[in-house]
Amino acid sequence: VAIYLADYILGTFVRTYEIHSAHFQRLENSVLVTFKNPLGFVPGGYVQLCIPRISRTQWHAFSIHALDEQVDHSCLCIAKAGDWTTKLFEEIGWASHDVCWIQGPFASPFATAVSYSNIIAVASGVGITPCVSALQQLRDYRRVHLIWTCRDASMIEHYLNNIDLDSDAYTLIFYTGKTPLRVQKSLPDNCLFFSERPNWESTIKSIVAAIESGDGLPEESYAVSACVEDIMRKIGEGDSFNHDDAKLALKAAVMQAHRILGASVVEELLQIPADGEEQVMDRRQLEQWLYL
Repeated sequence: VAIYLADYILGTFVRTYEIHSAHFQRLENSVLVTFKNPLGFVPGGYVQLCIPRISRTQWHAFSIHALDEQVDHSCLCIAKAGDWTTKLFEEIGWASHDVCWIQGPFASPFATAVSYSNIIAVASGVGITPCVSALQQLRDYRRVHLIWTCRDASMIEHYLNNIDLDSDAYTLIFYTGKTPLRVQKSLPDNCLFFSERPNWESTIKSIVAAIESGDGLPEESYAVSACVEDIMRKIGEGDSFNHDDAKLALKAAVMQAHRILGASVVEELLQIPADGEEQVMDRRQLEQWLYL
């Protein structure tokens, strides 16, 4: 009982901070809360958050991480899920400032990751926040590989534009949304994009094999990602699409189908009528078109 009482006193009187002007920004299905770190506050793990505007008595736990692009600032990403988060999403508007209270930080389950040399963090949607926190804390002396699947374009754009990824580890992002991505920041070569749902077993095995062999990921992974990233970069720069861009988009889609379904199935699908005749791309032509 004494230990719990001491922990409560420490959290209430030593680790509780009032944030006078936190910045709230609404994304597609979540809210970003950004603030300047109070004196003595070191972001990491999770914090308890109270927003008097929403409720003066409710405290909720959220993962917290630093913002690489804003020195001495921290960020919470709160997904719209229950009553409290839905009310926050509806009342906060697209961008505003308000008062909030935070308590912490407290250690997250990722704290045990320091025991391993290579770490593979797997996240879906807003689950990226504890992974980012672990990446920031461990990337200087551990490899933190990241597999992230997300359908919220605004969330992906925020994190890629504000977080520095581990340059010595793989980051695989599987975007399953329909809104075109607009990412202007230059990404490292080991950050790969895919516009599909991941095959978890093969994806994790490919990272493990790449680490153990030192040969890197399969070449087709880089080829597919290059097509997706090129389209994404053009959208981010505001460029218009032309005939070559349409061919690039088609090529990315066919490459994904080739990897998932196999060459024989794709060959059957690539039967394009032209001038009353049927044109079929054989296996050799298909592989040359995809990988050379």
